[in-house]
Amino acid sequence: MLSLSAEWLKKTLGHRVQSIYPALWASLSGDAVEGKPVGHMRSMTLAEKDMARQLSDPPVEQAALPFWYAAKVTEILALHLFRPADESGVTGREPFCVTRKRTTTERVDKVMEWIDSHMEESLDLKRLANHVGCAPHYLSRLFSRETGNTISQYLRAVRIERAAELLDAGRHNVTEAAIEVGYNSLSHFTKAFVQEKGLKPSVYLTQVSE
Repeated sequence: MLSLSAEWLKKTLGHRVQSIYPALWASLSGDAVEGKPVGHMRSMTLAEKDMARQLSDPPVEQAALPFWYAAKVTEILALHLFRPADESGVTGREPFCVTRKRTTTERVDKVMEWIDSHMEESLDLKRLANHVGCAPHYLSRLFSRETGNTISQYLRAVRIERAAELLDAGRHNVTEAAIEVGYNSLSHFTKAFVQEKGLKPSVYLTQVSE
């Protein structure tokens, strides 16, 4: 746990203390309004998890620990306490952690929207990542962390749900439904359908027709 006092921040930051997010400074200085949140809880990013692991197991010799920890504290302050320079005169702006959480949600929503509109296409992670605006591997980890499913699993779920709707409507047979949602192999479609619905598409179609 990192604990900072308002006095220490004033001494360390000098006039730069004015650039701290107002809600955070109010909390640190004891001027916060009771019941008013400073920010919102969120999962740590991969970079923050790496930093937490380093803090618990420093990669330096014992004699260098004071200098190393001082540098890490400075890094944490720089990442999380300050609002952007062009917002220094604006009050009520959201803290960095809230902005990061909103960005994460927007990226996950973009992935879902893209897949909903391109389900019949082969999954191209690089193309999808370019559309969302981040690196492919980072996007994969982010999506899995936020949804509990991989991007491929989400694509499969969307495809099978759409295929089931087509079968329900009675205008497509199993092969036609499979091709419509992007499966070129009937065996792959059947396996995916069983994973999502618990029964083969032919059985599902029979039950729908009864």
